[in-house]
Formats: sequence, C-alpha cells, structure tokens
Amino acid sequence: LAIKPKKNIMKKPKIEIFNNVNELKTVLSKNGIGALRDWRGDELGWLSSSEYFSFGSKSDIKGIRNNLAYYLESSQNTFVKELKIILNINNSKEKKQALSKLKTITQKTFKSLSLEVPNGLLTNISKGKEFQYGNKYFFIKLELNKSKIETWKLTIESQID
Repeated sequence: LAIKPKKNIMKKPKIEIFNNVNELKTVLSKNGIGALRDWRGDELGWLSSSEYFSFGSKSDIKGIRNNLAYYLESSQNTFVKELKIILNINNSKEKKQALSKLKTITQKTFKSLSLEVPNGLLTNISKGKEFQYGNKYFFIKLELNKSKIETWKLTIESQID
C-alpha cells in the first residue's frame, strides 16, 4: 500500500494585496512618500523600502528635516508579512505637523490595502499615543521609540491563513 505524500499547502497572508509584492509596491509608491525599491532577500529575510521622504523645516540641532518611509518585510519571497511606516521627528517644533503627515499617510495606506482604519488609530496618531489592534485579518501596532529624537513606527502585520 503506497502512502500518498501530503500536499504542501502554501500559507498566505489574509491581507490579499500582501500576496502580490509588485502590486503592493506599486500602490504604496503612489501615496506620495516615494517609490519602493526592489524586493530583495538575504539570510535575514525579504525586504523592500522607500527612500526617506523629508518634509518641514530643518531642526536647529541636527539640521535634519522630519521624514517618513515605508518598509515591507517577510521571511518568504512570495508575499509580504509586515508593512511598516516609520516617522522620524527630527524637528520637535513641528511634531504636530509630523504626526498629521503620518495620519495622512496611514489613511492612504489603509485605502491602498483596501482595509478599514481601526477605530481609535487616527485619534491616537494625532495625540501622539501608542495603539494596538488586532482581528482575524491583521494586527496593528503604533509605537514610540524615544531616543534623541521621536521615532514612530506603525506596523501592519497580516495574519497568515
């Protein structure tokens, strides 16, 4: 009696567009903070990111403007597991403007992903407050890393089927 091998069922993200890396890069590149680079892999996994998009005035201390970037990450080359939006507030005098820009990019990003923005997320961005949310499709985390500057990271992680 021959034993049939089990079919290798490929797991995939529940956020549909995360299954098409090139389409995801294309739609995100239209959101106004720059084009995403090639999807490339190494021993740590797969990655694509945009250039940092600078806005506002240069800070008095560092001479650097506030900036935003997208990061796409995965352990697989066939799909994206996480999308991150990173905001660096280099000019603290323009924190309100910077958080407003993050809020706008977050709204555009969710629209690009064909997802509803979770209740409370945009309010928390405006107030500069951390946030977490999860459902059967995705998990969201807005977190602050405060060193010499404030860095806000919004992570949208797809659940895997």
